Amino acid sequence: MESAVQRTSFENPASHEAALTDYATRVGQHRKDRRALHIRLSQLSRGSQFEHHIRIAMNTFDPLLKRFEGQIFRMWNNDLIVTVKGASLGQMDEYAIRLQFLFSGDPNIATSEEGDFQLCHWYEMESDYPAFRKLAETFESQAAKERERIEQTQSSGTVNSLDNSAAAVEPLTPILLERFEKALGTADLSPMVQQQMICAIPKGGEPQAVMEEYFVSIAALQKKFLPGVNCLSDKWLFQRICQRLDYRMLTALPELVQKATVPLSININVATLLSPEFLKFDERYQRLT
Repeated sequence: MESAVQRTSFENPASHEAALTDYATRVGQHRKDRRALHIRLSQLSRGSQFEHHIRIAMNTFDPLLKRFEGQIFRMWNNDLIVTVKGASLGQMDEYAIRLQFLFSGDPNIATSEEGDFQLCHWYEMESDYPAFRKLAETFESQAAKERERIEQTQSSGTVNSLDNSAAAVEPLTPILLERFEKALGTADLSPMVQQQMICAIPKGGEPQAVMEEYFVSIAALQKKFLPGVNCLSDKWLFQRICQRLDYRMLTALPELVQKATVPLSININVATLLSPEFLKFDERYQRLT
């Protein structure tokens, strides 16, 4: 009988790492035919770590988990730990390859030298149990420190910005927005444009690229043009930023996607879609591709 897929609770983040440590403790007496896979999603770019990316990565392993009494644990930094009983390395590798292909467009993978980037790491419980136990304990320790840091930040009244590496302490104002728009008008966005492949995985088949998404990280823009400013502090001013960014993206994209082999996907506002600027973009894109 197939077992139900087991996941740690997202409603209680503190339980993720504790559940993994508990599993590592219990499996110590039952190591035979048990294996684990550490998926280092935290090493990918921020653009590949949105919630829907994490969910897709987790759902990729559902058939494996159902068949081999599997569990999946999501760590504080978005890394995933997959554990199974009775699955061969070949059977697990099939899903790891799918995941590698899914994120093949990530810049951290694309720019790494051959063999330099390892998205997945294997653990054979019969031989690698001490290392796996240490991994679980390390994650639990790191998670405790991260929770403590967040609590201290919240208690001090610091507002966390889109970029978690730098807390924003100043609200967005019309004057700051005006400065941002002037800087954005002359900035070269091409180094900030990121892309990722969107794939379909047919039943029993290999992943197939169906479109490529292009986007600019708001956090990267904030860090470059508005450091120390909380761009989300004013809903309407933030919408203005998004609209201005739409227009700059429409200007920069055609030259960046001349050699595209699959349809293009971009995330823009409805107002931008209905604007004359989008019609101009579409005409340029059709000519160049």
